Amino acid sequence: MSDLILKSSNIFTSADNEAFPGALVIRNGKIDSVLRGSFARSDLPSSGDFFDCGSRLIMPGFCDSHIHGFLGSLQSKTVNLADCVSEEDAALKTKRYYETSDLPRLIGFGWNHYSWAENNLPSKHSLDRLIKDKPVYLFNEELHSIWLNSAALKEAGITKTTPQPENGHISIGKDGEPSGYLLEPGAIELVTPFVFSLTPEAENELFQNLIDTASACGITSFSDIQIFDTLNCGIYEQFLKNNELSCRVFPVFPMKTPVGQLLQLRDDYDSDFLKFSGVKEFLDGTAAMYTGTLIEPYSDRPGFNAPPLVEAEKTIERAIELDQLGFRIRFHACGAGAVRLGLDIFEQVRKKNGFNATRHTIEHIENIAPVDIPRFKALGVTASVQPDHLWSERYANHPFHSILGPERCRWAWPFKSLVDGGADTAFGTDFPVSPLDPMQGIYRAMTRLHEDGKPEGGWIPEEKLGLSESLRLYTAGSAKQMYSKNQFGMLKPGMAADIAVIDGNLFDMSPGEIRQAGIYMTISAGRIVYS
Repeated sequence: MSDLILKSSNIFTSADNEAFPGALVIRNGKIDSVLRGSFARSDLPSSGDFFDCGSRLIMPGFCDSHIHGFLGSLQSKTVNLADCVSEEDAALKTKRYYETSDLPRLIGFGWNHYSWAENNLPSKHSLDRLIKDKPVYLFNEELHSIWLNSAALKEAGITKTTPQPENGHISIGKDGEPSGYLLEPGAIELVTPFVFSLTPEAENELFQNLIDTASACGITSFSDIQIFDTLNCGIYEQFLKNNELSCRVFPVFPMKTPVGQLLQLRDDYDSDFLKFSGVKEFLDGTAAMYTGTLIEPYSDRPGFNAPPLVEAEKTIERAIELDQLGFRIRFHACGAGAVRLGLDIFEQVRKKNGFNATRHTIEHIENIAPVDIPRFKALGVTASVQPDHLWSERYANHPFHSILGPERCRWAWPFKSLVDGGADTAFGTDFPVSPLDPMQGIYRAMTRLHEDGKPEGGWIPEEKLGLSESLRLYTAGSAKQMYSKNQFGMLKPGMAADIAVIDGNLFDMSPGEIRQAGIYMTISAGRIVYS
């Protein structure tokens, strides 16, 4: 590994609010010194590979606090239905994409019925008219539902006599038969063994694609969260042995995993580049699918609220047990009721076990009751949020307007309120729900604009964040959530040389230009992994 010297008129350390001119000296994979000022080459150490980055911004590598790596890579190799305008359009695009394919199953991602003219949920019939001979499995944008044809229902053995699963729902048509629409993990997991039946070679290729894509996005670390049994640490381990793991990976496993297995996983994955990072549980679904748990009923469905996906008392007992063993818990909680439930559980954990360094986390926080915001700091709970989740194609069509109503919409994706309330906050993408590109999330956090550029000034402008704060949450904030505050996430002497060099200076760009900014170079532990 060569020593490196990077010079630029713009260096952002994540410990400062502004960029400054200077240079970084990197020795043995770590930052040896951060020099401030304008330097000629002769002013800097003579040994090491020298890069004059001009005015390009040098900053810590991005840390994505929440991805689903396998699913994201699989999405890039399958049909993308995000731009479809109707159920029929999505079905036809699927047929055309796989017209000449010899694959035994057809897989797709990204459809969103709120983007369709009639906002209707899909059924097997539209797929059956076009694709009868092969099973079709199409995930929606949020990964909380899946759309099947009859061949897929048959392959999975789902019939009208199949019991409704716990924490999920099989939609039934007017004829009493499964309609081809499955909602939430309990139902989706009935078909995932078939969807994800890949050869070892194909799976290895997907994970390699994930690592390469992350490096090209300036990402030097991420939390890969188990969903649908797709997390394969064995592949990451092999990459590490072959010196091919250019991102630090922090795997997160299901909360229901037996304690003995969790202890073994923590022992097995305990290196700088592959480190066990806790467990996760779903407290609810999403409000857009009417499975998010609110505090008051849905505005457009009087008297209706989605129940939590867990039993509170059992979850408290489990959380106390895992906390005593030093396991960090991450709760998926989109609706304000689920967020409150998560905080209530962690409050009981603190009362029983006291405070420790477990850094329990609540994920997503699409909506919150303002009285719950100070509880994050009081309980030492991290807020892991994904700014790009708030967008829609057209602001006027965002489902939250009718689902929550204006009063509760004020507290939708409350980034600045969480930060100002003292919550440790981490940024991520939830890839493939949002693109892996950090610039998308930074743009959204700064503008809170939808794809039609509305509303003027941003949706709930009180919750917008500035550039330096957004960069800090995407670096130091997420590193702290990964138990690595003093290892990476900032440019400080002694810390790992995990660095992103942006192709331009973000501090001189408009938000729209930031969104389009590319990566000039990515360095992981002092090694150039993308250029």
